[in-house]
Amino acid sequence: MDKHRYIIREQGRYGYMNEGGEVVVWPQYRRAWDFHNGFGLVEWMDHPIALDWLGRPLVRHLFREVKPFEEGLACVQLAQQWGFMDEMGQLKVPCLFQVAQSFSEGLALVKFGHLYGFLDTEGQVAIDFTFELAASFANGMAAARLDDRFGYINPDGEWVIEPDYELVLPWQAGVGIVVRNGQWGLMDAAGQLITPLHFAWLPEHPPVFAEGCCLMQQNGLYGFINNRGQWMVQPVWQDALPASEGLAAVCDGRLWGYMDTRDNLVIEPVYQAVQPFSEGLAAVSQRGLWGYVDPAGEVVIPFKFEAAAPCKNGLCRVTYQGRWIYLHPDTGVVWHEK
Repeated sequence: MDKHRYIIREQGRYGYMNEGGEVVVWPQYRRAWDFHNGFGLVEWMDHPIALDWLGRPLVRHLFREVKPFEEGLACVQLAQQWGFMDEMGQLKVPCLFQVAQSFSEGLALVKFGHLYGFLDTEGQVAIDFTFELAASFANGMAAARLDDRFGYINPDGEWVIEPDYELVLPWQAGVGIVVRNGQWGLMDAAGQLITPLHFAWLPEHPPVFAEGCCLMQQNGLYGFINNRGQWMVQPVWQDALPASEGLAAVCDGRLWGYMDTRDNLVIEPVYQAVQPFSEGLAAVSQRGLWGYVDPAGEVVIPFKFEAAAPCKNGLCRVTYQGRWIYLHPDTGVVWHEK
């Protein structure tokens, strides 16, 4: 039983335990972030450092910033420049870049001088420094800008969709999101518009797909569309959260409930605050206290906590009388802060 790591807290310091509640890294750090791809991040002597699975620090260098490991490399910053560290703590790609993003689909976006390009996992230039702006690869496409216009490139650096738009967003749910003249629409991989550019572009509410549906605002009300631009949930709600596990939280202006993606109200709006479903449970609040419900709205963990986080890897973290507790939905308390 040693498949996961969970942040724990004692006397204002942070460490990690496993799923059985056994302490793996004693609480000693000022801050800690979730383990990701086998490594954690903590703050030590005002610097972020990576920890391996056993809690051993990778401290060959003291970086200003460390991002989570992706594809075996972590984006790191020395002084004002960025590079990449391997899983042994060695600086595999020197810190030479003004901007760097984590690896995605075998490529990492970096900025050298005034232009953006992409490196491969060996640190070699895979796509030359050509673009005025770019985003990481997603689903084989990357948004990029040339001559103040946006389009999409492929992993060879070739234009798949010519730069002819004011803005494009990262490829998602099998479609591109393109913006022109303050209106946006959906585009397929052949560069054909799936919908006209008729949705109003709201920079404070950019369209983002989750589980094949996109949270939308229309005339101040919220609903969801699919990747063909069709309404899945009509825009009649005062507020909403992105869909998770087939359900989306919606608010009638006072209380929250949950819709499915077929426009059925599955759980009536009876909660003061909610979180998305995670591992079959959602943290919800009534009368100022938090508990958890299942997709049928049945209470699985009673309302008695001051705070509750989404369930992760089988455990739910709650706060009771100011102390952290990890609960298993079936067997109860696994660990509690002393």
